Amino acid sequence: MRLRILNDDYWEIRGMGETEVYLLHKIPEAADTKGSEPARKRLYPESSISDGGGEGESSLSDWSELVHPELKGAFGAAIEQVVADLKAVKPSGEKAAPGYHLRIPSAHADHWFSALNQARLVLAERYDLPMPDEEFESERTAVDARWLANAQSNLYAFIQTFLLDTIMKLP
Repeated sequence: MRLRILNDDYWEIRGMGETEVYLLHKIPEAADTKGSEPARKRLYPESSISDGGGEGESSLSDWSELVHPELKGAFGAAIEQVVADLKAVKPSGEKAAPGYHLRIPSAHADHWFSALNQARLVLAERYDLPMPDEEFESERTAVDARWLANAQSNLYAFIQTFLLDTIMKLP
């Protein structure tokens, strides 16, 4: 799998196998906090403001009414954009570079970063990640859900690093 900038307007994921395509399509499911209270609390933390009465109660109420819905809306928008972009996955049609490719507008980089980050946070809480390298790299006769979640998280981190270093241009 290769990630590259095509021009100022687009970036691309090229040479994906079926496994990578599958794991990218699993982003919405991986980012879903349903069934994991620790993941929900990690993505939508309670206010750090004391609820000891007076002004604190008002601040807690504001947090619940304003911040939580805004967070959920931003995360939802990011996931929706990624799902829409993933509809453009195509076979490469090239003998020299088999597999699948996806062209993504650079303007969607923030959405991709957010969706991948959300998925990684939920996977970490749900499966107690990251796995120690020796456990992840050991020979296995069967792949379990935790191993797959760790591989998924690693793929997402790889894409996030590319986005930060190239598209979002952070040092």
